[in-house]
Amino acid sequence: MRGAWVRFGDGARVTQAFFPSEFSMVCLKNVPSFYKGFYLPALLRYVDPKMPPAGMQWLDMSETKKPNVVIAVRDPKFAARAVKKHASNSNTMAVKQLIVPSPVGSGLRQVCGGRVVLSWPVATRTARLFFHNWDDAVTVHKKFQEGTYRINEYTATPTTGTPVIRFENLRPYLRVEIGGCVGVTNVDDILDIILPTERPYKIVLGDLVHAENRDQGMNHVYRKLCEFGRIRQWKIHDQGGGPPEHQFARADALFLDEASAQNAVAYLKRNHDITLSGKGVRVALIITVKRKIPTKLYRLLMWWLGGFKASCRARNMRLHFKHPTSEAVIITLAGLDRNHVAQAQARLDTILDGQVISLNGKSVWPTALKMNANIKRCLNAIGVSFGVMIAFDCQSSRLRVIGQDDKFKGTAEAVTQLLQQLTLTSYRLPLDEDIDCQWALYGGVYALQARFGEINATLDRAPRCIRFHGSMDELAMAKRMMIGRKLLLDPRPDTLKPPDCIICFTEAEEPIRTSCGHIYCSQCFAAMCLAEKSTTKEFGIVCQGDSSTCSKILGLQEIQSSLSPEAFEELLQSSFDRFIQRDPERYRNCPTPECTQVYCLDDFGRDSPRLMTCAACLQSLCGRCCSSHPGQPCERYNYIPKQTMKKLGIHSCPNCKVPIQKYDGCNRVLCSRCGINICWVCFKGLASSKACYDHLKDAHNAIWAAVDG
Repeated sequence: MRGAWVRFGDGARVTQAFFPSEFSMVCLKNVPSFYKGFYLPALLRYVDPKMPPAGMQWLDMSETKKPNVVIAVRDPKFAARAVKKHASNSNTMAVKQLIVPSPVGSGLRQVCGGRVVLSWPVATRTARLFFHNWDDAVTVHKKFQEGTYRINEYTATPTTGTPVIRFENLRPYLRVEIGGCVGVTNVDDILDIILPTERPYKIVLGDLVHAENRDQGMNHVYRKLCEFGRIRQWKIHDQGGGPPEHQFARADALFLDEASAQNAVAYLKRNHDITLSGKGVRVALIITVKRKIPTKLYRLLMWWLGGFKASCRARNMRLHFKHPTSEAVIITLAGLDRNHVAQAQARLDTILDGQVISLNGKSVWPTALKMNANIKRCLNAIGVSFGVMIAFDCQSSRLRVIGQDDKFKGTAEAVTQLLQQLTLTSYRLPLDEDIDCQWALYGGVYALQARFGEINATLDRAPRCIRFHGSMDELAMAKRMMIGRKLLLDPRPDTLKPPDCIICFTEAEEPIRTSCGHIYCSQCFAAMCLAEKSTTKEFGIVCQGDSSTCSKILGLQEIQSSLSPEAFEELLQSSFDRFIQRDPERYRNCPTPECTQVYCLDDFGRDSPRLMTCAACLQSLCGRCCSSHPGQPCERYNYIPKQTMKKLGIHSCPNCKVPIQKYDGCNRVLCSRCGINICWVCFKGLASSKACYDHLKDAHNAIWAAVDG
């Protein structure tokens, strides 16, 4: 949920929330076989003695001759310690740091923004530019030297300090010699980058020159990159085939920290002191997104993914498929432009997550799915007939259709028709008499649910009946339970009327009976739950019976069974929102509009200028303030808005820092985000309204004192 693993308890309160930044992952390669059955804490202590065994969250071991073990620990510094300890140990298992996947949508996603790609031509040539005008020659020479002019996006530098004066037929001319031009460079490539007013009257291209001392140059580049931060992986790719002028060499550097990668790229683009045998090096920062899907889903979408791969290539992005196992496929999307990659990833997620089947604005869900395997087989058969996959999202009680868009409508109609037929074959146990209604409301329905399953016996008001789903034998048993009913209530006439809702005080429509015995209308119960998000107290759904004195915390399963899937999901979202709003110093929302990701600042370290990439919108964020301000320190970025806010009479909440503007009313202001009371005169935060009013009277002698700005 919103980039975190969240656990809810009674009252729909958040009991635990884990963020990817709290964890670190390592892969142990060539693990000795005796560790496979050995006590796990011993393996963890061997990797990192400082890590307590209780910190281990999950472990996965591959079934190979030299098994690999993947360990995730709730300690963001565990991986760095483990890698550092075993870096110089050649006789032991290898330790490699991994990227912790982030929960986005319905799947896990690995996002990496620390990959730097360097490329340079294998063969180059020299270009000689001839000028009649001294000023034009000097200007072009300077622009090539500063890197303003780049040929085919590669740096080419002058071979002399100044233009050279030569004579032809006793007439002087100026020559600027540019070395390190890409082998495929032609005259038009050079003319296109030079302003028309500065162009030479003649250009002569020299012969191809092949690279020498390649290894020495690569070592120089690697050492230069290491000055910016630790490199997790360094890989040199083959130059490929084809004519020499079309060959390019490439190297990948994967930094541990995204900030180091950005600093390295900025330096290399700004300075041109890194060359390979006089050839300019092209550098780029790559954003990479990985997601694992089942092989069955990959085969289903293979045709669509092929077309999508071609469209990504047209926008300078790369889509790659890797088959690590027979059960799963890893999809990797990489590109230079973050916005393009984010748009492509959003489109890919839309297809992989599928579309929700709904009817009249509500999600379609077979209530007897868990109890009847035949329903699942029928739905799977419908998916096969339409060439799609029907996914069962049991957590949110939704059916998703994964496949091509043009097949969704037919699949949704077939699924809806099937579920309607199943509804028609269910049985109806009428509640004709008032005593039958009393029995059903005060324990009868719960008795049937306890015997046959909660989803197979539901109470319906119009007409008054119990909807029952099961076999003929189960139906006969349910009827016998109704005939042998025993009322524990006083059977006087005044107690046999239908119960009233404790919220609207009218006859309960589609009544819901809580575990504490109070009756609600279904709509009143849903409204009571959703109204909790507008309160400022601690989040929790409690019973409002006995004139709001019952206050029993309702169980999570009880709440879920009484709400629609959409309302229940909205309730959980509101509960999580309240959870992060209570601690604004630790939790922050992604500043990108319409992005719902949440991040935990404590896990990055406020004293560290670490950068991170949002797993949802793929924008680069500062790990200290969770804002996007590349090239600027936090203090300078936050200084500009404060001046603007002061002019507009806007002040930040002293607790959660959300901007607040007061138009009218007394000088006690309640923050809608964190619920703290604020004195609008001195902007002090107080715990309660009484404390705030007492402070206004004692410190400022008035509640309604006028304050400018």
